[in-house]
Amino acid sequence: MRLLRATSREVAYRKALRFGSKFRPQKTYGGEWRFAGISMLLPLFDPIEDGSEILWKDHGSMTVAKIKRLVKSKKQLSVFDDSEPTKC
Repeated sequence: MRLLRATSREVAYRKALRFGSKFRPQKTYGGEWRFAGISMLLPLFDPIEDGSEILWKDHGSMTVAKIKRLVKSKKQLSVFDDSEPTKC
């Protein structure tokens, strides 16, 4: 998970792809880290304060197939969904 400063969702998307793509595969004790794509892109509207926390879930060891299922195309990311919200 990374925080990126961007002026728009388009800029954030491009920065995220560039950031992930610049790292070569890294071998670790548990396997190998590779950039597979973006699974979530969220806007932050409030200022980040010293001591802010990012909540995340540890998925543990994952297969390549499971990782590929998490990765979304640009149009699948909720930040690019411009449809009208449904009324309850």
